[in-house]
Amino acid sequence: MDSPQMFINERAKLWFAKYATTGGSTGRGIGMWRSKSSSDIERLFFNTRWGEVGYKGDRSAVLRVGAEGIRRLHEHPVFKVGKTTMLSPYHISRENISSIARSLAGSDFEFIHAYAAVFLELTYLLKQNNPTPPRNVKAIFLGSEPVTIEQLNIMHDYWKCPIVCHYGLTERTILGFYRYQPGDQSISYKLERLYSIFENSAGSAEVVGTGLWNEVMPLIRYRTKDHGLIVDDTISSLQGREQDFLIDRHGAKISGMSIVINEPTWSRVRQYQIRQRTPGKIELCIVPRHGILDESFKKYVLDQQIGRWGDFFDIILTVCDSIPLSPSGKSKMIDVRISD
Repeated sequence: MDSPQMFINERAKLWFAKYATTGGSTGRGIGMWRSKSSSDIERLFFNTRWGEVGYKGDRSAVLRVGAEGIRRLHEHPVFKVGKTTMLSPYHISRENISSIARSLAGSDFEFIHAYAAVFLELTYLLKQNNPTPPRNVKAIFLGSEPVTIEQLNIMHDYWKCPIVCHYGLTERTILGFYRYQPGDQSISYKLERLYSIFENSAGSAEVVGTGLWNEVMPLIRYRTKDHGLIVDDTISSLQGREQDFLIDRHGAKISGMSIVINEPTWSRVRQYQIRQRTPGKIELCIVPRHGILDESFKKYVLDQQIGRWGDFFDIILTVCDSIPLSPSGKSKMIDVRISD
């Protein structure tokens, strides 16, 4: 991030390459150069894994809910680009859901490719007004941000189709896929051996990867700052990014992704975020789905978390009007900012 030019292959011809940047979950961006051939090869991996549920590459019509579809608030949230139907993640709200539902019902997509958090919200809003989805789809593809089993259970209950999640990094150093099955208790990503060389860093569960295809900007033994135990080419327990670990009152690190929000809570809560500013203390920020939350429900939510995590943290509950999406339309579930 400090000197990206130092990581570019000195023989690379950049005028044939693509450049992309990301804000990054740390808030600090990284710029990546990649050749068209490496981009095409990566697409083959997706076409193969998504193809297991009927996806046929450019021939398939897709609903995309992600950064590419962001529109200004006065613009219509649904629009078409070629065979792709775009839905602006910033527009997914109670005020817009009737218009969105009508537009989706009139569209021709067969698959959905989305960020998990905003798609969960879309699912809840649609479910409130339509007991059945506006369209029957063949599969849902989720990526680019963390997802939990509880979220997948809710999505599958409404859409009743296969859900395929992928794990990958903008740096293109590792790639894995997970296909949800009803009854699953955890998420395990099967990593692609032909895509990269991967391992856990010595003495830890940090994921380290070396991509095999980006000859323009090869990153060798790239430390991802993601933590998950790799066993038999599978990340069996993806605990999340290093910056998403919470510090308990004893000074130990605990993955924020391990904090569970159960389905009764989701029925009345639209968004949530775990915030930490002081070791040993966390704040659970929740956004009501409908109006004001009564004291008994707030006590229920807080007691749920104290029962699980009271030995590790002092926990408070805060009701918020909103939790803003990132500039790319993602939702940050864990927000840790502890001064050194």
